[in-house]
Amino acid sequence: MLVAAGLLRLGALVRCMPEPVVTGFTAGIAISIALSQVREALGLRMERLPGEFAERMVAYAEHPHTWDGATTALTLISILAIALLRRWRPGWPAFSARGGDREPCDGVVSAAGGDLRQPFRRAFEQPA
Repeated sequence: MLVAAGLLRLGALVRCMPEPVVTGFTAGIAISIALSQVREALGLRMERLPGEFAERMVAYAEHPHTWDGATTALTLISILAIALLRRWRPGWPAFSARGGDREPCDGVVSAAGGDLRQPFRRAFEQPA
């Protein structure tokens, strides 16, 4: 859906929405994504993860005895590493096959055959 919105240049419509609506939507999506990753982050052994929020929270509460310490430790180390790198090296990794001061991962996009993000930059750019 986001790809279609970018290609159709519908990002400008976001400017017509009140900022609290956009902020609330973004926060809601972030919470939903984070809670959907709890099983993997803690290494919980569950056959099925319910789709509904309340059912998912009940399922997590019913399986605390299945958590994996090594998986949880790796999750915490990864989160800590990301937080530290964002603080001490905010522009890293900023590698580019073309050289110069580019955005992170420009080299990968270049190797894939061009700047595939260009339509999205135009669609979602803020007016000057």
